[in-house]
Amino acid sequence: MTTLRRRAQNQTLRHRGREGGPLYRSRKLLLCAHETVNAAAETKLLSLLEAGDPRGEARDAWHAKETLRGIYDISDPELGKITVDQLADEFCDPCLPKEVNRLRRTLARWRTQISNWHHARVANAATETADNPIKRVKRAAFE
Repeated sequence: MTTLRRRAQNQTLRHRGREGGPLYRSRKLLLCAHETVNAAAETKLLSLLEAGDPRGEARDAWHAKETLRGIYDISDPELGKITVDQLADEFCDPCLPKEVNRLRRTLARWRTQISNWHHARVANAATETADNPIKRVKRAAFE
């Protein structure tokens, strides 16, 4: 989302995001989960996207992000696998922004891991959270 938002803003306004720019102001709302955004914030987001994204690329990417997040709401493992394949095909549409098209490759690479999540309903997020500070300290010590 961030890469697309920056690119769209640069193409539209010919400069980086600035405090008053509509896409810059929408950056945090674009990253929020749809179910956590209240009606006023959603109206604000849609108006900012309309003002700052004339081609609708950020809006399309936001919808793609929310659709992708919906994979984890599926309880049936087989349906989850089918949905991942369908999304990978849909994200290959040349009408969509190139950042969304890249999701197809990512989904293809991570298809097995996503399918495995539907079987076990666990992720390695806790392990990654614990390992991240250790890796940072290790990198800092190396430099």
